[in-house]
Amino acid sequence: MNALSVKELATIVGGRLRLGKLPPLGGEYQPVGRVATNGRQVRTGEIYWGINEAGFQGADFAEMAFSLGASGVVVSGRRVEPWAGRFSIQVDDADAALRTFGRWVRQRFRGKLVAIVGSRGGANYGRTISGVLRQCSKGKVWELKWESAEAGCRQFLDLPPRDDYAVVEIPLESVQGVRALLADWSPHLVVFAAGGHLEELCGGKPEFEAAFLRGVTSRPTAIVTCSQASSAPSESCLARCRVIEPDGARFAYSLRNLQTVDNGFLVMMEGTRFWIADSQKTNLEAVLVAHTVARMLGHSQQHIAGSFGQPPDVPLRYTTHRGRGVRLLYVTQEMSLQSVRDAIDLLRATEVPGRRIVVCGELPLQLSERESWHRHVGEEIVLGCDTDHLIACGQSSRQVVVGAREAGMALTRSVTCRHPDEALAMLDTSLEPGDALLILDSEQRQLQRLLEKIAEQPLAMSF
Repeated sequence: MNALSVKELATIVGGRLRLGKLPPLGGEYQPVGRVATNGRQVRTGEIYWGINEAGFQGADFAEMAFSLGASGVVVSGRRVEPWAGRFSIQVDDADAALRTFGRWVRQRFRGKLVAIVGSRGGANYGRTISGVLRQCSKGKVWELKWESAEAGCRQFLDLPPRDDYAVVEIPLESVQGVRALLADWSPHLVVFAAGGHLEELCGGKPEFEAAFLRGVTSRPTAIVTCSQASSAPSESCLARCRVIEPDGARFAYSLRNLQTVDNGFLVMMEGTRFWIADSQKTNLEAVLVAHTVARMLGHSQQHIAGSFGQPPDVPLRYTTHRGRGVRLLYVTQEMSLQSVRDAIDLLRATEVPGRRIVVCGELPLQLSERESWHRHVGEEIVLGCDTDHLIACGQSSRQVVVGAREAGMALTRSVTCRHPDEALAMLDTSLEPGDALLILDSEQRQLQRLLEKIAEQPLAMSF
């Protein structure tokens, strides 16, 4: 449970706090315990939250909850006098107060929340997504399978604020009910599983996701599974999903080319070959969705492939050059936070008497929340190595520089340019013998010409 006092809880839900004549040991600052919503099943130290359901008034079970050891109650409809050493919080609507408390818990969560709508029993979307994120990030992933409103609301309050990811599966009870939960939770990504069924539920509208996302303040990235023309997927296209970004950009991911190998089979996603275990053969749609979620959250193909059972098999690709007294490190890699970190580690390990300079090429635009991701790249460039100067190129350059400046780089030491030729002009007049220059290029090698020109031309002057 998130650590807070009973006084803070009363403030959050807008209720009136009453303490017993013999107050709790901590008084108004008594720590809050876990929440229970069934007054007949409360455990010692828990808070009974008197929600109203099935024709029963939750407040009618307050005394029973106290007798079972509840530390306090949150109720509406009637005044409840707290027993000795206990407390009560009177609210206008206990159900609405529970949602308010849930929104507060969500606001404290620092990680990325992934909501799955319409998950079908055998697909294991939540488990597959959580497993991939856990392996890719080596971080903490919290999972919740929403079985009922009573249990789900209570369990959601246990969301750890410092976990890296939260993955929540929501059953499809009604469009209005799902919409209310999404509005409360403000997820970063929403996966609409069983896309064909959801489309029918929304009157056959192909862009049905808008009906579910209405009311969500911060528009999330939507991932929609696409039903196959037949029940058995073809060898060429085993599964497919479409992605709708907050800015309206649309594109698709597909899983193709089944090939049986020892203990599993090989598939292609985004031009990269993945090994999938035999046990996942009936779960291909969930595999594709997990891959897409990880890509939207900034993870590289290498690490996603490793999460399915094979280690990343592509090391950092770079070449080193010497010329004009400058050490050149040229990295050509699929850009991800991990590849940036590896490249910065390489620059830090390079011993030179002069300055360390980074030229960052265009970063992927298909990543979800790309501005935030690009800022993280700028932070890594500064924090991973005492980088002296940064030149960022392309449409992503501004956000990369913003991240570098937020990490402490001086305003005059980081610049943006729209084209590699502009970066070349800056370097022509600034590089000095003894400097180390790291060029972060994409697999398309957009900055290769810059490397070749620097090696050809004399270097002089300083920043």
